[in-house]
Amino acid sequence: MRLPQKMLRIDAYLSSAEAYHFARKDLPETPPILSHSHDFYELFLVEQGVVHHWVNGLEERLEPGHLTFIRPTDRHALQAVPDSGGRILNVMFRKATADHLIARYTTDMVGKFFWSRGTMPVSLRLSGPQM
Repeated sequence: MRLPQKMLRIDAYLSSAEAYHFARKDLPETPPILSHSHDFYELFLVEQGVVHHWVNGLEERLEPGHLTFIRPTDRHALQAVPDSGGRILNVMFRKATADHLIARYTTDMVGKFFWSRGTMPVSLRLSGPQM
């Protein structure tokens, strides 16, 4: 699905004194009309239901336990599969925070999580105590 794009800006969510934004969000069952990219990093966990995730021109189906690391360059949109009650937990934070993390933990982070070089963002499937 090719959607028009919107750019989201972290300053619309955070004051200068805040480090991150956390939200629990029930997703709409109607197809998205826009995809978006950001000037920030985002991760989301599918908490319940089933979610359609359109990302970088591809579609994936995510179920509870999927944790996805969205980079600023990723373009994406989300929709709950009808009658599934799709809900996510979402955290977003500034590029400066990500820059600090990669500088401090380079050997642990390079090529992983937000710093993967693949076309698709990293998505892990958590279960049990991880979830």
